[in-house]
Amino acid sequence: MSIESSVTLRVGHLPSLQQQNLVSVVPEDNVRRAESLMSLHCFSQLPVMPDQFTVIGAVTWESIAAARMAGREDSVTCAMYPAEVVSVDTEMRQVHSVIQRSGFIFVQDEHGVVDGIITLFDANMAVEKLTGPHLLIGEIEWRLRNILDRAYERAAIQHSSPNGRLTLGNIETSFRSRDIWESLGWRVDQQVFVDELRKVREIRNKFAHYESGWPEPLPDEECQRLSGFLDWLRRLNPAG
Repeated sequence: MSIESSVTLRVGHLPSLQQQNLVSVVPEDNVRRAESLMSLHCFSQLPVMPDQFTVIGAVTWESIAAARMAGREDSVTCAMYPAEVVSVDTEMRQVHSVIQRSGFIFVQDEHGVVDGIITLFDANMAVEKLTGPHLLIGEIEWRLRNILDRAYERAAIQHSSPNGRLTLGNIETSFRSRDIWESLGWRVDQQVFVDELRKVREIRNKFAHYESGWPEPLPDEECQRLSGFLDWLRRLNPAG
């Protein structure tokens, strides 16, 4: 099953990134300072930055242990691993493999200033909280369009939309049609269905129509409404 996506999740959309004050060390700092900062802030890594635009590596608990075993722990440059930096505009799917491999990635803003970090935990939470509702909405729209396509065929009614694809508003209007509704053969009250579809459309509009950036995560009750409506559609039309 292919579900269309109209929203792209980018690095700058992650809520955790928007709440950060990046802590770093400079190349001249010793390992003890890095350890102290990591311990104080409960961090697992710190960027090594000669200036606010440049990351030359990252100090981690693992890199410090490796440096100690090799007898080279004078400065943080002797106890760091390579680190990657991406822009806030980078799509999350493009950096997922890097985060999976290293556990983190540093982020620079639109002016080139490195001022954030994304960890594997941050990325996983973003997928769960931000893309979850989008996937629900996508499948709801996909199923409703398929249901209507077959309903229009059975009712022998022509339909069209400006861009060749029904919007949720078009879909809601279609389900209000008596001919379309009767062609479905569902033993469901039409008004109850349309009222619930209207509420889903309002949630969808709030989630997808935003001025900038990724929308805020939906409240739990709205996610439950989307999930409940999708489950209802699956029962009413198991074939999709």
